[in-house]
Amino acid sequence: MTIDIRAAEPGDIAFILQSIQEVNQKSGLNQEPYLNETILKEDLFSKDPAAFVAIAFKDNRHAGFALYAPMYFTTLGRSLWITQLFTHADYRKQGIATNLLVYLKNKYPQYNALCWAATDDNQEAKKVFNKITPSKLDDVTFYILRNTHDN
Repeated sequence: MTIDIRAAEPGDIAFILQSIQEVNQKSGLNQEPYLNETILKEDLFSKDPAAFVAIAFKDNRHAGFALYAPMYFTTLGRSLWITQLFTHADYRKQGIATNLLVYLKNKYPQYNALCWAATDDNQEAKKVFNKITPSKLDDVTFYILRNTHDN
């Protein structure tokens, strides 16, 4: 069966949110539940979206997604930052993640790079990333300064 990929639609929100929560829980990133369907729908489908999602389908079922946003790096210029690359457990090792990355690379030729990060213990993600031979930055640490939205 082929892998079909398209831009996310509002009807995909439940799958995206459930998948994000699953990944965050497995990675230990689920300290504070912030996202819900209302927030995610606004962030992805408003007039000024904060991010975008490409959805992969196999057998007419949601198989995975890439959540991404434009970024600008002084060393790379225009880039896409992939905040989450997810493959449903039923479809792992079938090329879903690789196809999503190739889809984004081909859809956005005006961007100089696709960038993403993997937690140190996520060996499966690292295997996927290394298969497509990205440049790896070993000496980079990411920091997060959270806006609590308390006014």
